[in-house]
Amino acid sequence: MNIIINNAGIMRLIDLRDATLNLENINSEIATNLSGTVQMVHQFLPHLLTKKSAAIVNVSSGIA
Repeated sequence: MNIIINNAGIMRLIDLRDATLNLENINSEIATNLSGTVQMVHQFLPHLLTKKSAAIVNVSSGIA
């Protein structure tokens, strides 16, 4: 393996004016879209560094 493609994510329409909004849902979305990518790189970077040619590709949506 010499490439990681981070392509998972959550994208929802969130109305911040909604007083009943559960902030845990927002934290969960951030954890998936940002922390998930960082964790994948952290996990596989030592292996990728042993390769002569390696890459990490991050794919995101317009909102994420």
